[in-house]
Amino acid sequence: MTLNYRQGYYAVDEPKPDTHNKSDLAAALLNPDDSAEIGIVANLDVKPGKPRAMLKLRLRLDPEALSLKEGSAGRSGKVEEMFVEFNEKGREVGRITAASPFVIKPENQTAFQQDGVTMVQSFGVAADAVKLTIIVRDTASGRVGSLTVPLEKTAQPK
Repeated sequence: MTLNYRQGYYAVDEPKPDTHNKSDLAAALLNPDDSAEIGIVANLDVKPGKPRAMLKLRLRLDPEALSLKEGSAGRSGKVEEMFVEFNEKGREVGRITAASPFVIKPENQTAFQQDGVTMVQSFGVAADAVKLTIIVRDTASGRVGSLTVPLEKTAQPK
């Protein structure tokens, strides 16, 4: 009897396919509860104006939920953001999407661990918007966080 078989093999880590995509952001809109996989603290500043009020958002993202890669400039990551405005009837009246890469330099590592990442976004607010849903997705892990905030009617143009 003669046995024919391989004497060994090479094990290679293949990159994991990104099973998450932008539809995760849209799917978060369908969920009536906010997602807490990524902690979000938002600071909104609305400036009245014509024809539209301007909204400046400062988002602080929980550092523990963000995926980072080591690089020559420091540790880097990327998040996708979606900002969706709704009117009183619950209909979507505005949507903005953005992708935000970030780099944490070695000298800023301690501040990152304490404060997380801050993202800033500005856009015009729809005249009949009464609610804003903020959705953030870590592109490497697919983790999603969302936050819904009311918009003051007094800040909208008349």
